[in-house]
Amino acid sequence: MEYKNKRRLIIGIALLLLIVLYIFKNTSFLIRAVSVFVGLWVFYFVDYAFKLKFGFRHYFYFLIILVAGLLLSPFYYIFESYDKVLHFVMPVLGSILIFF
Repeated sequence: MEYKNKRRLIIGIALLLLIVLYIFKNTSFLIRAVSVFVGLWVFYFVDYAFKLKFGFRHYFYFLIILVAGLLLSPFYYIFESYDKVLHFVMPVLGSILIFF
């Protein structure tokens, strides 16, 4: 995937997040959604700075990790063992990103 297309993808996701933020208007959700955008930007920056040339599937996997974190983060307040589950699942998703 060319960097121009990656940049368009990131800008599109950012615009989508801004629309979602406007719809929900919740400070807690705002912080989590901004962290997803910043995480995606950092991933793109590392890819661009070190010329790693990640493919579309790497961005897709990383986006799944970020969105899962965004959507499942309210479980921190409800499910007391969610942190343990997260420490099991996120390394598996990270290793999928690294090895595939």
